[in-house]
Amino acid sequence: MSSDLETLMSNPDDPNISGPVGENRVAIDYIKSNLFRAIRTDGVIGSVTPTGHIHMAFYSERPAIPRRQVYSLSSKGTLGEAIPEETVSRNSIVRELDADVFLTLNVAEVVHKWLGDRIADVKNWEVQSVAALSDEEK
Repeated sequence: MSSDLETLMSNPDDPNISGPVGENRVAIDYIKSNLFRAIRTDGVIGSVTPTGHIHMAFYSERPAIPRRQVYSLSSKGTLGEAIPEETVSRNSIVRELDADVFLTLNVAEVVHKWLGDRIADVKNWEVQSVAALSDEEK
């Protein structure tokens, strides 16, 4: 056994050690990039690119934030109420694009299966939760 493998095998939880795990096995470490962030999504829009990739842009929805609001001032010079008729806004729902993702057909099929499995997990969890609540009420 190599010294790197011996070190890894004797310290399997040490994040500073990398290398093969053993014969017919490989370790995959997940490392967050500097741009990693968690996002909430309300939907997706996209299409197939001219090169055959599936393009997906995930978005979150929210009411538009006013571009400008005008407030009255009190006689003491403190901020009063907003004057609604002077508010400048989009008067729309905003879909803020959070992430742009491009997938090959092969990767899209893997993601499709993974997502289907997670949907089944959630549905199973919901059924079990309802059953557990019903048992508590008895």
